[in-house]
Amino acid sequence: MENSAKEIIRLLGGFENISSYTHCATRLRVQVKDESRVDEVGLKATKGVLGVVHSGGQIQVVIGTKVDELYNIVQKLEKAELEESIKGKENSGVPENEETQKRTAEKKAAVNENTAVKAGRFKLNDVLGYISSSIAPVLPVMVASGLISAVLAILSQLGVLTAEAPTYVILSAVADAAFEFLPVLVAIAAARKLHTNEYIAGYLAVAMMSSAISGVEGLTFLGITVYTVTYTSNIVPVLLTVPAEALLEKFLNRVIPKEASFILKPFIMVAVMTPVILWILGPIGSIIGAALAELCIFMSSLGGAAFGVAALFMPLLVITGMHTMLIPVIVNEMMTYGFSYFFALNIAVNFAVTGAAFAVGVKAKKPENKSVGISAGVTALLSVTEPAIYGCLVRYKKPLITTCIASGITGIFIGVMKIKGYAAASVSLLTLPVFMGEDLMNFVYACAAALIAMVVSFIITYIAGIDEEKDV
Repeated sequence: MENSAKEIIRLLGGFENISSYTHCATRLRVQVKDESRVDEVGLKATKGVLGVVHSGGQIQVVIGTKVDELYNIVQKLEKAELEESIKGKENSGVPENEETQKRTAEKKAAVNENTAVKAGRFKLNDVLGYISSSIAPVLPVMVASGLISAVLAILSQLGVLTAEAPTYVILSAVADAAFEFLPVLVAIAAARKLHTNEYIAGYLAVAMMSSAISGVEGLTFLGITVYTVTYTSNIVPVLLTVPAEALLEKFLNRVIPKEASFILKPFIMVAVMTPVILWILGPIGSIIGAALAELCIFMSSLGGAAFGVAALFMPLLVITGMHTMLIPVIVNEMMTYGFSYFFALNIAVNFAVTGAAFAVGVKAKKPENKSVGISAGVTALLSVTEPAIYGCLVRYKKPLITTCIASGITGIFIGVMKIKGYAAASVSLLTLPVFMGEDLMNFVYACAAALIAMVVSFIITYIAGIDEEKDV
């Protein structure tokens, strides 16, 4: 894995070409300074790399379930390179931390150049990249929360635990905390993306979520009435607030003497941002969040056709990494109504991908291709779809088309049955219980949708076939 990490860094242009990097469940997400220095063909051919995607101003290197291990190695390699560089400077009389400051300054400059902080100009890729980078690091927490909710739903249905049992209450609180305090986690991730103080960002998010502010009606600040906003579980205000914090900190870095920065900068940031959030950004974020939730309900009122069209294109969103853009929509819907119609579309996509991968495994004539198809199908069935997407769908082309068709057909069923998701998790065979609610039939419909997606995808992919000589 270390050799692969070194090769990936080299093909990305080296650390000097990397502004920032993070990872989600299966992808190393990298912001580079100069895309012309990236060898995309070489990256795709590197051992352990399943694919390369350009999305939201990022280069996403698809690794799969071992992305955590790769990310940790990349961090160690960066630290080792920096230490080596510092040692090289020692003999020339350069202070030890001058190199560190130089590297940090370069990274901040590159981030500012490539994000909305630059001269007040907003590019769509910058905005999408910012949202994606703010949400992707939080996905493991949401997956953990969803799995806990799934286990609780199973235990409750089996009569092992009741809702009043202390163990159930504690585990339910742990699961709910992921959504209740999600704004804090997103604020920290967003601050890291924009290279502003993540602790100030998290602190302001926590402050807004306090019982004295969140959801309080008739509140005034400095004599001015404050719009009632519920900040718990509401990530849209945070996504609006952190860029403002980054702009403010950038300004303060220029005007405050370094000697007084440690004391004055945090105080001024909190003092300025508090009224800005209360009077402007919080209300705007709340209105946007409510509108997104209403949009989901409106979509559900249009029936199966609307969900069919949405599901038809969902596999393409996953391939491009743009599916993370739907997380704020889903979270807002769940927090507003206690469930999400939009989340159910994941059943169509994930199980359609699974069926297509199994079909490739069965249809393929070459033993190595059979092995890839079957193993990728099993992995997709257990929640990680990237090996199937890049090892089967993108690789052979036809399975991608059949997956979209199967997903669209399943989307119609989901829309007609109005299937609801009650907790967020990576949808798989193991996490279907997140569709358990007060109405047990919702879970039955969810299982039926999974079966439809997988069977339809398998059949039409098998019939369409694959060209192992041409497409490989």
